[in-house]
Amino acid sequence: MFRRIPFSSLVPAAGLIVSSVALRFQMKVLYPWHEDLSRQIEGLERNIKLLQEEVKKNNNKDNKKQK
Repeated sequence: MFRRIPFSSLVPAAGLIVSSVALRFQMKVLYPWHEDLSRQIEGLERNIKLLQEEVKKNNNKDNKKQK
């Protein structure tokens, strides 16, 4: 009734299924997560620059007061 399919002919189909699932996972989970991390890192970099500018201003004010 059912014909046995040789294992060697199932390997390409299994590879296609696994690669399709992996691609879908990357598109639905990893890529949006990567975009969110990129936005957060850009925000942190802006905050660091602002803090560095404030520190420089405060150091300049302190140096002027000491003179």
